[in-house]
Amino acid sequence: MKVKTIISFALGALVATVIGFFMDSGRPSGAPMPQPSESPAQTKLITSLRQDNERLKSQVTSMSGDLARLTEANAALMTKRVEPASSAPVIASQGPTLGLARWEVQQAALNNLRQIDVARKYFLENKGRTASSIHELVGRGSVIKAVRSVDGEDYSNLSMNPSEPLTVTTPDGIAVTFDPTGATTTRPEKPPEVVHFETLAAKMQVPINQAMTAYLAANPGKRPANEQALIPYFATPQLGADYTEYLEAKKAAGM
Repeated sequence: MKVKTIISFALGALVATVIGFFMDSGRPSGAPMPQPSESPAQTKLITSLRQDNERLKSQVTSMSGDLARLTEANAALMTKRVEPASSAPVIASQGPTLGLARWEVQQAALNNLRQIDVARKYFLENKGRTASSIHELVGRGSVIKAVRSVDGEDYSNLSMNPSEPLTVTTPDGIAVTFDPTGATTTRPEKPPEVVHFETLAAKMQVPINQAMTAYLAANPGKRPANEQALIPYFATPQLGADYTEYLEAKKAAGM
């Protein structure tokens, strides 16, 4: 309604400007322009509407950024599907889906739920009401282009109330919950080697970026042939040793 008010006000101002132009055409060139009258109440209303409009623009920009980041993270995780060795039997207890461990299914489903949570808040902000179902959020021209099931879990009956938790369960019995308050959000059951790798990855992010910058400066137009090629370009020998540990942890985690 506030956006409609702004549009109505803008159209009224445009009409007044056009009328004023034609009235001004008959005034002598030296005659002073009449000053428009604006009451304090009008000034206060205009200021309030402008502030509300800027706030809504900021919220829309923030939610759009959240959606883009979650979509990218989920796409990266889903590309990790690999075929098992032909000699290894597929056993349900070893993993709920082909090529993904239990914690990876949890993480991918959790990313989907986070994305849906952002989308339902975005919908409420822009439509002034909650979505009737997830089908209003997903599809061509909707907030989310698509939501892909990780292991057969069903997202169609999720609550569209932004304050309520979102929970899905795979056919293998893996329940995943995203709670906007964080109280009951599922924590993926990551093995120690994965936790160790993620800790090192966070620690090494900046040094790796700096080493890559140094490599590209020394080798214009060329990318490293492999990850080990970056080792000589770290700022200190200790950072090079830390990077070697990072690569070993990455291999141990199966990343």
